[in-house]
Amino acid sequence: MEKSQEDFKSKRKTLRSLTTKLITKIARVAPLKKLSLPRLELLAALIGDRLFETLRKVFKITNNYIFSDSTVALSWIRGYVKQWKPFVSNRVDEIQDLTNPQNWRFVKGEQNHADFVSRGCSAGELLKNRRLWDGPHWLTLSEENWLKNER
Repeated sequence: MEKSQEDFKSKRKTLRSLTTKLITKIARVAPLKKLSLPRLELLAALIGDRLFETLRKVFKITNNYIFSDSTVALSWIRGYVKQWKPFVSNRVDEIQDLTNPQNWRFVKGEQNHADFVSRGCSAGELLKNRRLWDGPHWLTLSEENWLKNER
């Protein structure tokens, strides 16, 4: 009994020392053809998902969650592919092939560190922004203590 209590304490310490770090970042200019904001968000989700797929293979990641501040894109990703028009359907199909739709989570825009660059900032601001490099604090907490505002 004492040995398992020590193991439990050890695992608990490990969980508390969890850190998050930015591994890579990708930014794109919106296409010349005008797209609605939800479609741009879906396109961003697909680009991020493709990047994550590469990282997943390199780092042999088995558990993952992907966050978006777009409720429309999330509803498309979690929905039935064939009900959407081709633009949405094709992108959702690829996203669903790459990741489990249930692993997608909602994050409020102001909590989404990925949007920092798109709001406009200088290189100096980028370097000083710890939240961008370390991610939001709540990611270091246990999953049940993550944001309770999922949609």
